Amino acid sequence: MPSREYEAALEHFPKGIAIPGDSYEDVRRKFAPAHGHDPGPDIETREATLGGVGGVWTGQKGEKTDRVILFFHGGAFVSCPAPTYTFYAPSYVRAARAAAWVVAYPL
Repeated sequence: MPSREYEAALEHFPKGIAIPGDSYEDVRRKFAPAHGHDPGPDIETREATLGGVGGVWTGQKGEKTDRVILFFHGGAFVSCPAPTYTFYAPSYVRAARAAAWVVAYPL
């Protein structure tokens, strides 16, 4: 039986979210409400390219560090692009006193 937390999380997703045959554009549109939240007032993000790979630097404002977390977001390569995953990286950034490179990988 699903937990209450799981059931509550499902309420944030549109109905019919996983339909075989959907294009990746359809999947991204359906998942968009669950991603892209503000990472917090203490966090800054910056889209960039590192070694030819796109991504988003995520770090605490004013924090100077040489620590880097290589952050591969989930989403089965289709749900949403890297900038919408910067909401997930700050908890790691704060705990490790590091910056995170949220990798943008192509389909």
